[in-house]
Amino acid sequence: PRHWREQLPPQSNLHAILSPTGRRNLYFADGAEHRRLRLPVDEAFADMDEVRTAALVRVVCARLIDSFAAKGSADLMGEYAAAVSFLAVSGMFGFDERQGVDLLRCASEIFGHGGDPASALVRMDQIVMDHVIATRAEPRSS
Repeated sequence: PRHWREQLPPQSNLHAILSPTGRRNLYFADGAEHRRLRLPVDEAFADMDEVRTAALVRVVCARLIDSFAAKGSADLMGEYAAAVSFLAVSGMFGFDERQGVDLLRCASEIFGHGGDPASALVRMDQIVMDHVIATRAEPRSS
């Protein structure tokens, strides 16, 4: 990301997500640090239960289709395709449906679909931190 930041015009909304402001994580790391931080993520995905994941994706797909079926039309990219993977992955991380939708809204603002990217990033961080704190207080079995 630091290389991309150098290429952006100063007024670009992408600065909100490409400026780490003290963040030290996989997303903002390059090189050896990125590879080191990536290892636990790769290991977590290697242990995923494919049957359980497929069931979760089917539930997400059905709920999204139900959400726009009554209208008789939908923006299949915005209301379905982009949302399926995001909501399924948030479900894999244990976020409930409301949290997943809130995270999706934040991501949409961050990546340039209206709103204030910097504020959305702060809200997204808070949702994730609240989830981490709640999960540590009451761990659930996977």
